[in-house]
Amino acid sequence: MEIAEEAKRLAQAELGKHPGDRPRTGKMALSYRVMVIPGTNQFRVDNRQEYAAAIELGAQPHEIRARRVEYLQFRGRDGRMRRVKMVHHPGNKENLLMSRAADTAVQRRIGTVRHG
Repeated sequence: MEIAEEAKRLAQAELGKHPGDRPRTGKMALSYRVMVIPGTNQFRVDNRQEYAAAIELGAQPHEIRARRVEYLQFRGRDGRMRRVKMVHHPGNKENLLMSRAADTAVQRRIGTVRHG
C-alpha cells in the first residue's frame, strides 16, 4: 500500500545520516505494515520493531545499562571498539515518519490534507 511504501522511503532517506554511522540493516523501513479496515475508508499503519515508537515519537535522554551481559560492546564513531557498563543516550527528536507518509499518500490521491 502507498502509505507503507512512503514510510519505507522516508525511513531509508532520513535515518542513520551521520557519516560515521555504519550502514543500516533496513529493518525499520521494511517493518511498516498497513491494514485496511474492511467496509471503511480507514486503515492502520504499524511497525513492530522494538525501537519504532522511540524513532517515531522521540525519546528523552536516558541511561542504557548492560543487564544480560557484563559489558555493552560497540564501535564508536571514531572506529574504536568500546566496552562499557553504561552509556548516556542523548535522546532524539520525533520523526513522525508514519504520519508524514500518510499525509503524502493522501495528498497524492486527493490533493490536500486537513488535520483536526
